[in-house]
Amino acid sequence: MEEEDDYPYKYLQDSHENNNELKLLSILRKKNVYSSRKDAHKVSETQTLHSYNFNISSEPIYKFHDLGNSSSRELQVRSMKFNDEKNYKLTRDFKPVYSKFLHANTSNKTAYHIKRLKHYRNIMNVAQSNNSIKFDKFAYPNQWKRNARGLDTYAESLLYVNKIYNAAYGFERRRVPAHMPHLIDKWIVNNMQEKFESEFKKTSSHKVRDSEDMQFAFSYFYFLYSEKRKISVGEMFDMFDTDKSRTWSDREIRTLLSRLYPLPLDYNLVIEFESEIINCSHRMNLSKIVEVPPGERYLDSTLPIVSKELILNCETVFRKIQSKFGKSSRYPHEIIKTGKNEIFEMLTSNVSLTVQLLDEIRRDPKKFICLNDDMDPIRRSENEIVRALLNDFYRSLYPLRSTFELPSQYRNRFSHLHKLLEWRTSRAKARNLLLCLLALLLMLTFYHVLYHHMRRLCRTRELSTFLV
Repeated sequence: MEEEDDYPYKYLQDSHENNNELKLLSILRKKNVYSSRKDAHKVSETQTLHSYNFNISSEPIYKFHDLGNSSSRELQVRSMKFNDEKNYKLTRDFKPVYSKFLHANTSNKTAYHIKRLKHYRNIMNVAQSNNSIKFDKFAYPNQWKRNARGLDTYAESLLYVNKIYNAAYGFERRRVPAHMPHLIDKWIVNNMQEKFESEFKKTSSHKVRDSEDMQFAFSYFYFLYSEKRKISVGEMFDMFDTDKSRTWSDREIRTLLSRLYPLPLDYNLVIEFESEIINCSHRMNLSKIVEVPPGERYLDSTLPIVSKELILNCETVFRKIQSKFGKSSRYPHEIIKTGKNEIFEMLTSNVSLTVQLLDEIRRDPKKFICLNDDMDPIRRSENEIVRALLNDFYRSLYPLRSTFELPSQYRNRFSHLHKLLEWRTSRAKARNLLLCLLALLLMLTFYHVLYHHMRRLCRTRELSTFLV
């Protein structure tokens, strides 16, 4: 995670230098002290050069004449190297004499002169920075910002988890997992959260991303990788007992030795191992007698019956096997080389670089493509072009819409799952109420129709009577 330009160690020079360089350094220090005192009241006029780069392949060469009569500000200007790809802006114009140094002829310079001039330039940077700090007058206020680059919250959380895992599992070089979808085991996550309970509670208490978060992917995969379990000698014995005869044959012992010692096997190591087993068999009386199947021993073999009980009671053999195979990974896993199935790139506002980047992905597409938005919000016109290029790129790779994607005129109504569940519950209640009312209405309608009809059918006729 550390790069070459992150720290100002490159300003430290080799102590084995010639006298001319030491004289030059002393001259520069004197001139810088003088110029710092002289220009103490003109701090606001100090030039600042933003984000220059010393590692460019095409390096212009500058002449250094009259170093004794030059101020520190002029020397600093001569030591600057401008990149052809970027236009650096200074806060004020330099004197015309500076252009003579910037456009010096480079045809007659050798590689040795280039090396020496680079060294002079670095020495001048040291002298300028040291003296300006001494007098509390920084000639270049942004000088160290490029080197002392601050980490973002995500990187700080990775370092935080790495520090915790160093204390728990020991120091080890850990890399960031690939930017791709990962399948996780919820039981392993439960075990991880139980072991680092306080750290995960602290992470849950943060409302936004914090530098002391247990970064999930990094924490999960290195917990999966670092958790070990102890293997008993009985398990190790059964692991090499491939024919399940409860004894080790000569062939199985050869397999054990090939994994126990570096190859090619030394014959003395084989004799030593067999001698230890023979000595242990002479010193102890085994209670169990194991039947040895035929073909377990070579014709010239002198080994006794190598049973599990013999190995458990033979301390020398027991220690050798335990030191090599005593621990194994608790959770099975496989480490896949990065870049095989995924690609991770940063999208910037530079249109030409974006076109080149997308063409490289087209040439060698991966299963998982992660493009991180690192565009400058100030450059709006370039960002619009980059978004159009990105849309065209995805249409070229995936021209047909997937079945689970919504049509372009639709959007998801809810952004959170609990709101979706609440809406589904209220909709189910309204539907059930509507169905109940509809059923009640149908029952009343049928009752009203059938009641009058059945009453006419079941009506009894009465005989007429005459009153006397």
